[in-house]
Amino acid sequence: MRLGSQRCPVDSGTLASKIYGVDVNERHRHRYEVNNVYVPIFEQNGMRISARTPNEKLPEIMELPAHPFFIGVQFHPEFTSTPPAAIRCSGRSSRRRWAYRKAKTGAALQKVAA
Repeated sequence: MRLGSQRCPVDSGTLASKIYGVDVNERHRHRYEVNNVYVPIFEQNGMRISARTPNEKLPEIMELPAHPFFIGVQFHPEFTSTPPAAIRCSGRSSRRRWAYRKAKTGAALQKVAA
């Protein structure tokens, strides 16, 4: 079981590097990892591994470069967030989704409730 915080380098030029910078230091609490046997298949189909654990080289962050906001993480970013400091990958992804929607449809956000 992987527990606690672990620092991982992030590849430059990726969505993850725009969100986290040169490295990510987030907490883990899980038993399962991405099986490296399948990584070449993911990569052949457009997935990019943008962060790996330093020792085991296990994927920590995966993204689709052809997609405007797809990013998946192995760690639990909610463990280090607070209401004033929201989850970085979620907040940035949400802003990118709204920008994508506006560019695609021309629709601006509408206020639903007061």
